[in-house]
Amino acid sequence: MGNFNHWVVWNIVPTEKMHERTDVGIEGLNDFRKHFYGGSCPPSVSHRYFFEVYALDTELSLPVHPRKKDLEEAMSRHILDSGELLGLYKR
Repeated sequence: MGNFNHWVVWNIVPTEKMHERTDVGIEGLNDFRKHFYGGSCPPSVSHRYFFEVYALDTELSLPVHPRKKDLEEAMSRHILDSGELLGLYKR
């Protein structure tokens, strides 16, 4: 099936805490074609979820309705560090 992007968000203030159902940063279009976290709905077998985070040296200015590829292109020359978390989930 390939990768599916559940959430695209940037310009999160580094001192802010991210709480459930709280707006942080600027949200782009996910693969649900929505501007918010799309939640998980895995098949009956264990499913992998990757959470990627990036520390940038600047705030980004992107066009209206950007997707993940637009964000990756805009931040490509500004990445100071990155991390990834893998979560496994099944119904």
